[in-house]
Amino acid sequence: MEEARHDGKSDAVLTKDISAVRRVFGPGRCLIVMGPSGSGKSTKAAQLAAELGAVVVSYDDHQRRAEGDTGVEPVGEQALARAWAELDAHLAAGTLVVVDGTHCQPERRAAVREIAAAHGVETMVLVLLEPLEVCLERQRLRARRVPPADVARRHATITAALPTLAGEGHAAVRACLPSQVPANELTAVPVPTAYWRRRRRRARPSQHPTPC
Repeated sequence: MEEARHDGKSDAVLTKDISAVRRVFGPGRCLIVMGPSGSGKSTKAAQLAAELGAVVVSYDDHQRRAEGDTGVEPVGEQALARAWAELDAHLAAGTLVVVDGTHCQPERRAAVREIAAAHGVETMVLVLLEPLEVCLERQRLRARRVPPADVARRHATITAALPTLAGEGHAAVRACLPSQVPANELTAVPVPTAYWRRRRRRARPSQHPTPC
């Protein structure tokens, strides 16, 4: 596993191995799961929580319980407020928490970080970014569907946010990305130059990076 340090505090690494998350997520940290709809966030959040003895705070779950929800509305302010209140209560009790949401909005990531900081807890971010086509197909099969245009927009927003995550004040960033993401977007996740040199050599002559 290769890592790059940032500001002497944050680190970011591109990884295929979810065990990289397990190694750095534990007491004193809150995990923000970030990704577009259909990227496998809820599945991975539940898996990690079960393995590590954490609880999942889900924006979607709170939206489903919101008054007047019909199954098609995006996560609203009421659902966010309740989710963050739940997060605050868990952290106050010293519980390990995984926060499940798209987190494509920087203000939502900042809100989680501020709540965690109030309890002396650091945040780390796990980005899950499947190919857009995969996300769209998974959405098509779900009862609660997100409009394709919204999935595409969030996918693009999260991809564009990759270079900025390490500078947001999180203790660590882990990004699990598919080979379909263009090389210039993959390299935006700060990892050592030698890592990308090896990937470019493996990618020739196709010029597409191999799976991370």
